[in-house]
This record gives sequence, structure tokens and C-alpha cells, in this order.
Amino acid sequence: MTLKNKICIVTGGASGIGLGIARRYAADGAKIAIADLKADAAEATAADLAKEFSIEAIGVGMDVSDEEAVNTGVAR
Repeated sequence: MTLKNKICIVTGGASGIGLGIARRYAADGAKIAIADLKADAAEATAADLAKEFSIEAIGVGMDVSDEEAVNTGVAR
């Protein structure tokens, strides 16, 4: 499977199952947006994935129960 030129938003992506999913998508060539309640952790995880897999990745602090936060995060 290839996800090259696809953008994947992974909620809870800074740790646990979300991180595992983000790593799989990154290995398949996707551009990754790590969305997590902890913005610092999201940004650090995105930087690690970008370096390890040579992909584009960003970290976004996001509470998925807040519609405005989701809209802002997706726009970024």
C-alpha cells in the first residue's frame, strides 16, 4: 500500500495506538498531522516522524471534542 501524496490526520497520535497508526502511515509515505491534546508532544512526535521517514509532518494541539479546535487544526 502507498499513501504517498496523501495527508493523514491522526488523533491521539503522540502516543499509544495513535502513534502506532501514525508510524505505519509515515512508513507508507503519507504526510502526517499529529493531533493531540498535548501540543508539545504532538510537535515532538511529528518532528521525529519527519526525520525518521523523510516525510512532511506537523503537530497540532487539538481537542477533538471542540469543533472550533478541530476546524482550526484541519485548516492548519
